[in-house]
Amino acid sequence: MNNTNFKLDVLNKLDHLYNYGFRIEDNNYTINQVINIYVKMMKSKFSNLGTTYINTMVINIENIINNLNKDSHYDNLEFVNTIINYCIKTIHFKYKKNDREPMLPDYTIDEIRDMVKN
Repeated sequence: MNNTNFKLDVLNKLDHLYNYGFRIEDNNYTINQVINIYVKMMKSKFSNLGTTYINTMVINIENIINNLNKDSHYDNLEFVNTIINYCIKTIHFKYKKNDREPMLPDYTIDEIRDMVKN
C-alpha cells in the first residue's frame, strides 16, 4: 500500500469512528470509547510513573488522534492506525473470546510526546 492510500485508509477509519462508531453485538463504540480503551491500558502499563506523566500522556494521545489530518506525519498516521486496530481487536476479544487477547502496541510516553510535537 502506498503512502497516499495508507493515509486515506487511516483517515477514513477515523472519520467512520467519529461519524458512526464501531458496532459489535448491539453495542456501538464511538471514537471516545475507542480512545478510552487504549488510554486505560496505557495508564495501567505506566501506572508506576505518576499522575503528571499519565495525564500528559493522555492529553498527547487525544491530541494526536483529534488533530490527525492529510498533512500529518507518517508516524502519527501509523500510531492512530495501530491504536484503532488494537482497540477493535480488543473489542472483538471482549465479545468473542475466540482469539488471543491483543498485545498492547509498544509505544513509549516519549514517542507519543514526540509525535505531538510533529
